Amino acid sequence: AFQAAEAVEAEWGEAAMPANMEAHWAALEASFVADKQDSRVRDDGDVEAALESGEVIEATYRAPYLAHAPMEPVNAVVRVGEGRVDVWTGTQIPRFVQASVAKIAGVSNEDVHVHVLMMGGSFGHRLEFEHLKQATEIAMTQRGTPVKMTYSREEDFVQDFPRQIAMSRAQGVVQKGQVTAMSLDIAAPSVLVSQGARLGQSVPGPDAQIVAGAWNMPYDIPNLRVRGYRVPELAPISSWRSVGASHAGFFAENTLDTLIRAAGADPMEERIRLMGHDVSRIVLETAAEMSSWGSKLAKGRGRGVAFVESFGVPTAEVVEVTATEQGIRIDKVWVACDVGKII
Repeated sequence: AFQAAEAVEAEWGEAAMPANMEAHWAALEASFVADKQDSRVRDDGDVEAALESGEVIEATYRAPYLAHAPMEPVNAVVRVGEGRVDVWTGTQIPRFVQASVAKIAGVSNEDVHVHVLMMGGSFGHRLEFEHLKQATEIAMTQRGTPVKMTYSREEDFVQDFPRQIAMSRAQGVVQKGQVTAMSLDIAAPSVLVSQGARLGQSVPGPDAQIVAGAWNMPYDIPNLRVRGYRVPELAPISSWRSVGASHAGFFAENTLDTLIRAAGADPMEERIRLMGHDVSRIVLETAAEMSSWGSKLAKGRGRGVAFVESFGVPTAEVVEVTATEQGIRIDKVWVACDVGKII
């Protein structure tokens, strides 16, 4: 089956999105303008005045498209019978699968029986079901016969709806060895709009995922502002693990690290000092204790910390690395988090 698929010669028309990555990055760079501002859900103190009070430190970070790459490529078995369709697959959205298969097969939703199986990883990948649509279309020509559709690893990557591309621009001020101001602007296309369109769902209002993991950082920086900018649709995108926090948390922590370094402060101690949430402070202190933060390191070794609160779960990681001729080698990782109440 894989050999037959590779033998097919297809001629494709031009895509609606730019053909090269440079144009995608350019679209993000052009979106840091007032008419594309999507949200400003964090605005503490007086950021503009604070930025005028001292030397402004600037930082820019980028996050690329990323494939889901689950251990198990997407797959499904579909059998179209008389007045009944059976689907065996791993999915995160069985009701949407049921409705989509019913529409293709020309039966009612109640006549589609979705048998939800264990998944070999997903990370948001199985919020999509293009492979199920294809399997159903093929099964329509083979009535009564179960049809199994499995993407090759290569096809899984090609057909994936990846994590969103994103970019940040930040400014900050430090005074007397402390971080006193931070302004973080984040530009990204809307995951919810792209995904919602394929599910037949409208998404009114701002997309909170553009700034998720950044606007809600529990630091008491005296002057803190987080703004989101909506980039026009580029490549079709989908939820990837922590959705917005996968890029916004990365931007926020790297920006904070840049400011802490400029202040000459200790990355762990300054985070703990700024932390305005008791549970999150304990998470940071636990990570510091586990990793023996502050202990002397051998030459060529380094230690870093990052903290992100995503979907209500504060998490801190300390990573210890060694610089080698081949590049950075990760030696140890310590993780502390508070998952809340298990229900």
